[in-house]
Amino acid sequence: MRDSLRKPKSLRTLFIILFLFQSGVFLGLSYLLFEQFKQRTISNLLTALTIETSERINNKISQELHTAIRLNAINRDVVAITNGTTNYNSLIRAVAIQLNNFPNISAIGVSQVGGYSFRVNRYGATPNQFDVELLSPERPNELQIFRVNSVGNKLVDLVTIRPFKVTDWPWYKSIQNIKPNSWSQPYISREGSNLVISTYIPIYPTDTYRLPTLFVSSISLEKINTLLEGQQFKVKSLALITELSGELVGATTRDKPYSLVRHKNEPGYSFKRTHIQDSSNPLLVSLAPLLPQASTLKPGESRLESLIFAGNRYYVEIERLNFDPSLDWLLITVISEAELTQDIQKNLIPILFLLALLLVMMGILNLVTAQAIIRPIRTLQNRTREFVAPHTSLETIAHPIKEISELDSAFVEMAQKIHITLNQLQTTNHELVEQKAHLCQILDAIPIGVAIHALHGQVEYLNPAGMSLLGLTAIPNSPGLDALNQDFYLFQVGQNCPYPTELLPAVQALHGQTTELDDLEFRQGEHHRIFKAYGIPIYNQAREITAALVIFLDITERKHLEDILQNYNQTLAAEVRQQTLALAKSEEKFRFALQSTVTSWWDWDPVNNLIDWSDNFYPMIGRPAEACEKTVEAFMTFLHPDDQAHVGAAIQNTLIHDIPYRVEFRFLHPDGAICWILAVGTVQRDETGQAIRMSGINLDITERKTIEEALRKSEERFRQSFNTTAVSSALVGLNGRFIAVNPALCEFFGYSEDELKDISLNELTDAGGSPLRTDLIEQLLNRVISSYSLENCYQHRLGHQVWGLLTVSLVRDDHEQPLYYICQIQNIDPLKQIQAELQQVNTELEYLTQIDSLTGVFNRRYFDQVLAQEWQVACREGDYFALLMLDIDYFKNYNDALGHQAGDSCLIQVAQALQRSIHRSSDLVARYGGEEFVLILPRTDLSGAVVIAQRIQDLISAQDLPHPTSAISHQLTVSIGIQCGIPRPGQPPQTWLRAADDALYLAKEKGRNQYVVNGSEAAI
Repeated sequence: MRDSLRKPKSLRTLFIILFLFQSGVFLGLSYLLFEQFKQRTISNLLTALTIETSERINNKISQELHTAIRLNAINRDVVAITNGTTNYNSLIRAVAIQLNNFPNISAIGVSQVGGYSFRVNRYGATPNQFDVELLSPERPNELQIFRVNSVGNKLVDLVTIRPFKVTDWPWYKSIQNIKPNSWSQPYISREGSNLVISTYIPIYPTDTYRLPTLFVSSISLEKINTLLEGQQFKVKSLALITELSGELVGATTRDKPYSLVRHKNEPGYSFKRTHIQDSSNPLLVSLAPLLPQASTLKPGESRLESLIFAGNRYYVEIERLNFDPSLDWLLITVISEAELTQDIQKNLIPILFLLALLLVMMGILNLVTAQAIIRPIRTLQNRTREFVAPHTSLETIAHPIKEISELDSAFVEMAQKIHITLNQLQTTNHELVEQKAHLCQILDAIPIGVAIHALHGQVEYLNPAGMSLLGLTAIPNSPGLDALNQDFYLFQVGQNCPYPTELLPAVQALHGQTTELDDLEFRQGEHHRIFKAYGIPIYNQAREITAALVIFLDITERKHLEDILQNYNQTLAAEVRQQTLALAKSEEKFRFALQSTVTSWWDWDPVNNLIDWSDNFYPMIGRPAEACEKTVEAFMTFLHPDDQAHVGAAIQNTLIHDIPYRVEFRFLHPDGAICWILAVGTVQRDETGQAIRMSGINLDITERKTIEEALRKSEERFRQSFNTTAVSSALVGLNGRFIAVNPALCEFFGYSEDELKDISLNELTDAGGSPLRTDLIEQLLNRVISSYSLENCYQHRLGHQVWGLLTVSLVRDDHEQPLYYICQIQNIDPLKQIQAELQQVNTELEYLTQIDSLTGVFNRRYFDQVLAQEWQVACREGDYFALLMLDIDYFKNYNDALGHQAGDSCLIQVAQALQRSIHRSSDLVARYGGEEFVLILPRTDLSGAVVIAQRIQDLISAQDLPHPTSAISHQLTVSIGIQCGIPRPGQPPQTWLRAADDALYLAKEKGRNQYVVNGSEAAI
């Protein structure tokens, strides 16, 4: 197989292979681009379809649910306007008309404990007829059921159920545990014909002796199912709504959200909720495993899944609906991939036809091109055979193709030059062979090792001497530079690891470095040799490295002799040290005295009074040698007058009493300079004990005396500064205890100096503080920092606390070893008090910037901040949010008639009434500007906002403030605009502020002294 692939191919075969390769690449790229286009088209189309389906179903169901809530609000407003005195027959007529106008509403009811309660239901599929269930105070515990027409007129009595209470209604039970304007869980209607969900709204009449009234609207799940079945989409798809548990709410299929189950032991039926696992549609059943993952979705979020069912791929989008928090429903949209790709596949056939046509045209074009190229090449092939024949005289030939003719001429000229070049190469090669043989003879005869390495490290040549030194019979086939030390067993002398590759002579030479080393050891078994090696790079004419020359010679014996000599020298040196140990100290002192520039020796013969000294003595006395006599009398004149007596006494004590001669004195120079001397001497006596010789040295200690004097003065200055400074200072040992303290520190802590030395610094620090912190001390000891500062609270002896700023630094001795800490404490207690007072002032200023100076309530600036914060919380939590805007009616007339002082007093009393109207810390009252006020009520629904608005009007009325110029009342009145609901994320809070202002404007338009809910036509 491999031989067949290596066999030369004809040019025609190569063209065929090239054409097949081009065709394959063309088809592959075409298929790849088509698949990418197909997937991108499917993705875009799927996104558009799922968005369209979700928005249409969301809008439709949300519209129906909002319609039911809106009907409750309208009925509530009607009853509120009449203060609960509306005749129930009028309400039944109004409800019947509403059901006739809103066909998707299943029933509307009113419940009033102790009063009239009724519910109007749709009568099956019969249009414009409704069943009324009525509980009246005249006939308590009886449920009267009769039928009415589309305008609520009674048609016929149906049945009476006894006994029956309001709480027996299923819809009444379903709303017990939900908030107003929220939806109940699905339940069976009283007549047992349907599954419904209900929402209610309470009414709070102004006369408190009446009981609350509830308005309830219901929607059948079958209506929701009908809404879904009636939806038409661009692409055939399946949509369904389920609860989070998987129970069906509605679907575009014929599956109902419930089924009727016949009782076994008693007549009648009962309802059973339909779970998608129990659906008759196998595709719905296959969606059940996807539901548990939907519980992780947040309201409004969706997830796209892929599903293989019956050999087909389906795309499933699961969205957690968020149009009402009480209805935890899922919208599931299923679209078949076949539906999405149907149009794409229809357009595929023309594209394939065009591709096939293009391939045919490419094949024809390749054939024509191949023939046009192969024919001239065959002609050139025949000419080439003539070119290579030896001793052939070639002549150019004419060819109809210009390029072929020029190429033939070039071949003829090239063949002539090649013949000449070949002759020259043969001559040169013969000379090179002779030179190489001569060079090899020279290298083979050299008694040292010679190796030549190629660029990659392989050994191209190794002479016999090198083979012998390395114990080789053949050159190793080394793969490269990295394996040289292993292939040739090269080690560093005295080491057990291979010699570093980068330091080998061959490697250094191949990198352009000429190198020399003598610690290269060859080890193979018992064969050990030490080499001295040289590495030399070899360059060509272009100064490029072509090889490396390595020369190495055996120095094993020389190294062995060097080791023997070194061991002998060490042994000899040890014997010399042992023999001269007794005289080492005296010789060292004497040698030091002779060589030191600050030491001189002297030798005195007291018998003959002859004295001698070294030349170093003259600089000490500040006189030249020729001006000095070597006598004891002359020596005494060199001394300072104050030192002559005690030096003479010291000499006599040494001579007479054999007291060691050690004395300090001063030489006085002619120019008045002083040189301090430490003189040390010994006495040599004869057999009778008479001193016959006294000798010693003079040591110049002027520098030491100068340093001692400077140190004494420095210590005196430090002691005075330490004791008199106003900064509390102490020297603290490494164990944390006081070594020395100054008066300021005693005053700071209230202890005496002796008492503080028995106490550690940590004991005086308040609980929780640590002046000598371990981490900072570690940095001081390691010279990371030179000092550190800490604020600590310290305990005074009298019991009160004092704040201090502690600064700690470290003192070391001459050997850089830690001695003690210098601690300074600055009293910052007054500064701490000032900081506390500033903090209090800043708090009060911050409060004043938030308060309206006249009314004492919050100002417009603080209102804007709180509005933005509470708005974000409501959007994030999906909770109710209410905003009330209030304006004093005809306040300009009030100011003009009674004066601005009376106007200011009026604003203050209104603000106080608004403060009394709220009871929660989260509620806020602010002056918006002029006579306008605004209230923020977080987590408050519309009914709660209405209660606050009514309470404000009651409190303003109870103040009984006269308003002589008002056009509507003799008392002061206010108008209120209400905006309430659940904010949507992304909606700015200013939209609700404008809505509340619009409601306030509408309240003024309707006559003032009332409150209006934005979007509501009724003014209260």
